[in-house]
Amino acid sequence: MSWDRTGLATSVVALLLIRWYPSVGAAVLAPVAIAVIGTGLIRVFQRRRYRVRVAGIAYEKVEADFWSVVWMTVLPVLIAGTAIAGIWLF
Repeated sequence: MSWDRTGLATSVVALLLIRWYPSVGAAVLAPVAIAVIGTGLIRVFQRRRYRVRVAGIAYEKVEADFWSVVWMTVLPVLIAGTAIAGIWLF
């Protein structure tokens, strides 16, 4: 359920960034694209993560999902970095 909320929050970020289009121009499309792609990837890989975790709980062997945490750390930094670069450069 938390991944659903994360995907929804990332979609909201994309929608909020689109509001900058009239003042910033096409530079805002890069962080919007990153947010939309990130949301899609969260959604696609969410089902696989759930299946793996359910199997891990059933066999009492659950490991931390290191790469999901790394991805969720990189995604907002990437969105913010491209948004800031787009505003300052254009």
